[in-house]
Amino acid sequence: DNIVDIDDDELYKGVKKRLAKAKNDVDKSIQEFEKDKSSIDRLKEKIIDIIINNTYKESLVSDIEKKVREHADSDLNELLSNLYFNWGNNLGNVAGNKNSKQTTKLYNKAFEKYKKATIIKPDLHQAYTNWGTHLGNLAKTKTGKDAEKLYTKAFEKYDMAIRIKPDNHDAYNNWGVYLGDFARTKSGKRAEKLYSEAFEKYKKAIQFKPDKYEAYYNWGNCLLDLADIKTGKEAEKLLLEAVEKYKKTTLIKPDEYD
Repeated sequence: DNIVDIDDDELYKGVKKRLAKAKNDVDKSIQEFEKDKSSIDRLKEKIIDIIINNTYKESLVSDIEKKVREHADSDLNELLSNLYFNWGNNLGNVAGNKNSKQTTKLYNKAFEKYKKATIIKPDLHQAYTNWGTHLGNLAKTKTGKDAEKLYTKAFEKYDMAIRIKPDNHDAYNNWGVYLGDFARTKSGKRAEKLYSEAFEKYKKAIQFKPDKYEAYYNWGNCLLDLADIKTGKEAEKLLLEAVEKYKKTTLIKPDEYD
């Protein structure tokens, strides 16, 4: 038989082309990955910068959010959620130092930010806790049905926070505070029931954090308020209970409560 020489170029021409294309595709993928990675890092830096410097602007944050959606990056989404959370905190804190008309507007803006934060990260219990607190603060500036509606919404947010994190002692403590505030706007059996619910919240806060001195202090305040609407032995018993709570407070935090 005659031996025929193989034309190496002809035989491997197709293979070489495929290898070259594969290498080119890999190079492109690496470039796209590096580009995407650097884009994510830049977005993270922008978000962190906004949070640190409190430079919240609707147009800027909206633009960042659109870019975040283009990336399937969990860390980036968590940062964006924290941005909205901190923005809500900032608006709520500013609201407390403004006149009544501005206060309502600013608190409502804060609530919008907390809502955005929890849509992005549904288990952000801190957002529900602070949302409840600022709803309670706004409720204190209102009267009648308006106040009652806001207090009810605040209690719903605290309930959400605790569903996510059952040992959320801050939510229990703050819930107790605003139950007490709500109770002061009522009278008779309704007020007593609200005070009793507040005591239960303080008890839960201390159960999860035994050195929660704020809860003991607030519990004492509520006991004094309830004593004010009672008389005789009942009032005396409540006053003694209040003293015990204050004693607990000073044992835990003697430098702050004397």
